[in-house]
Amino acid sequence: MTALTQNILVLTLAVALDAFLPDLPNRIHPVAWMGRAISSVQRLSPGKPTPAMLFGAVLALGVVGVSAVVAHLVMEALHNMGQPAYILGGALMLR
Repeated sequence: MTALTQNILVLTLAVALDAFLPDLPNRIHPVAWMGRAISSVQRLSPGKPTPAMLFGAVLALGVVGVSAVVAHLVMEALHNMGQPAYILGGALMLR
């Protein structure tokens, strides 16, 4: 199976799972973790508008970047475990 086919299956299964499964509770939801990470550092933001905007941009990009790296590493580990693990695990991560 090609990588494109695997990724299409991951996306299709993720959409199907999302339609039938409820959202995860905030304590184990990755997006909630990202929000908590941003909130915990946001208090360090400078008071002046331009530095505060730059701080926010760096913070947002940093949190998204770290999340993307972690997701990539998990997907690589799933890929090494075989096609079923990659497809099911990837779908669960995406949903």
